[in-house]
Amino acid sequence: MIQNNRKRKYLSRLRREIGRAINEYSMLGKDDSVLVGFSGGKDSMVLVDAITERRVHLPIHYSVHAAYVHVTNFSDGSEIQEYRDFCQSCNVQLHVKELTLDFSDTGKAPCFICSWHRRKALFQMAQTLGCGKIAFGHHRDDILETFMMNMVYHGNMSTMPPRLEIFNGEIDIIRPLAYLSEKEVIWYKNLKNFQVTENNCPYKDQSRRKEVKELLRQFDKLYKNARSNIFRSLSHRHDEYLL
Repeated sequence: MIQNNRKRKYLSRLRREIGRAINEYSMLGKDDSVLVGFSGGKDSMVLVDAITERRVHLPIHYSVHAAYVHVTNFSDGSEIQEYRDFCQSCNVQLHVKELTLDFSDTGKAPCFICSWHRRKALFQMAQTLGCGKIAFGHHRDDILETFMMNMVYHGNMSTMPPRLEIFNGEIDIIRPLAYLSEKEVIWYKNLKNFQVTENNCPYKDQSRRKEVKELLRQFDKLYKNARSNIFRSLSHRHDEYLL
């Protein structure tokens, strides 16, 4: 019983952090309709669970849909029913879009091609469903990794903000897990006993993001608060001391 109480308290703390990000960035409001980019991984499962469970405790209502872009190059679609069942358990309908991608353009990285087409499909689905917001399961470490990648590989200081207006404000991209570390997302997933599907992308071990993950691990060895301080620096800039 004591252990179960501890689990509930810790799960509540993680959900409060998600709620804090939602509130501080005004991500979800009354009568909003949000489309969650669902992949079957831990991040998207935690996201769907968290924002649907949150509605139970609020005096307002917002609609939640989930969208899975099935890239036929990488799977036969046998995972789709499992994803539908999970979303149904959260009282969310899963919408599926099939894509077959052409990777013959050797001038573009496979990850770029896949990401671009998946995003395009999500934007189209959001428009069709009348969703003004698209939610992604990016967590704090994803934001830090993107920040580091943009500096190291592209020479600019930018990342994935918790909330971003696109298409002249027609759609908001929101990231409710922005305040959770990847480790905390894993804890949430374990506390809820979610069964996560293994990433079947053949390029998953060839990305620059993997290299930056290792770089951040080296920072952790130098200073235990390195990640939290880098994340904090993103909203505590001193522009007068930059070029």
